[in-house]
Amino acid sequence: MKKTILLILLSVFIFSPLCFASATDIQFYGYTWFREIGTVAQYSDTRNDTSKPSIERAYLRWKLKYEENIEGNLTLDIPMKSGNTVNSDWTTVVKYAYVDIKDLFPEKGLLRVGVQPVYFAMIDKWEYPLVYKALEDQLGLLSSADLGVSLQGSLLGGWADYQIAAFGGNGYAKPTETDNNTATDLSVTLYPMSGLSIRGSLYNSTVSSGDAYAKDGTSAGKWYNGVAVNYYLGPIWFMWEGVEGMKPNSSLSDSNKVSGNSKMVLWNINDLWAVAVREDIYDPDVNNEIHANNASDSSQDRMIYGVNYKWMKDLLLQLNYSVLKYDGGNQDLANNARYTEYQTIMQLKWSF
Repeated sequence: MKKTILLILLSVFIFSPLCFASATDIQFYGYTWFREIGTVAQYSDTRNDTSKPSIERAYLRWKLKYEENIEGNLTLDIPMKSGNTVNSDWTTVVKYAYVDIKDLFPEKGLLRVGVQPVYFAMIDKWEYPLVYKALEDQLGLLSSADLGVSLQGSLLGGWADYQIAAFGGNGYAKPTETDNNTATDLSVTLYPMSGLSIRGSLYNSTVSSGDAYAKDGTSAGKWYNGVAVNYYLGPIWFMWEGVEGMKPNSSLSDSNKVSGNSKMVLWNINDLWAVAVREDIYDPDVNNEIHANNASDSSQDRMIYGVNYKWMKDLLLQLNYSVLKYDGGNQDLANNARYTEYQTIMQLKWSF
């Protein structure tokens, strides 16, 4: 069923000229990210240095308007990464392909159908002021997009908004589809005062025995709670988010509790320069179910330091430096090795 819906969407947006011809307004835009990553991986007794260039993202976007209350959105992602496929470093995925039917409900309520953002904490709100993804995306807890249906709108005269969605649960770029995973997603955001937003999110899914997460004949629950707080005080942005829940684990044939939080301060010095500091703390095994025989804590801590320079209107240069530390257990169970990773990332974002 999921494949059928996706093929219909693709045929409407890509293969049918009538779709574009009938649109009353068409906007085309996109961006490309050129990235160079240098990594130093330091184990207890070994060190591994790597360097990798990539075109991390090449987004092509079309926004089509048909009537006052109907709009379409198509986003193609054409990234270049080493080993993307067996024969090429290039690949193409449909990141977004959805239709909005607007004003179905009070306060600008709309129905959205197709491959769309997953509405959770910061994952769909993150605009990459740092090169690194939002916490739940960086850790691979959730996919940033999925195929499904959502209802969205405002509440209380603009003092709040909501997103309610039902998804397939596999994300947008998995190599194979099981067609039997489902997920529900709910987010509500409050705007109690100027510059402040507080968002609460719930995501729940069942991972079936056909998925790589679970062993044959088993099922593993996958649910997460998320809270995101953003406060803008003049040129300074304060962000905090927390995520906790149950993540499927194949070694347990079940799920184990995980917990993490991310906090960031960003200062827009002027129209050209911005600096940011962020810390991510994550425990992939809160109850020590996986590392029960391991003396060290399995938690990890990542510090990220970033500088942004707006080279010109459509060129943004970003420089990030990060230090990722594992207390032990995650990297080398046999030797209980501590692990530290140093990364330097330079990225040029070209918008058009």
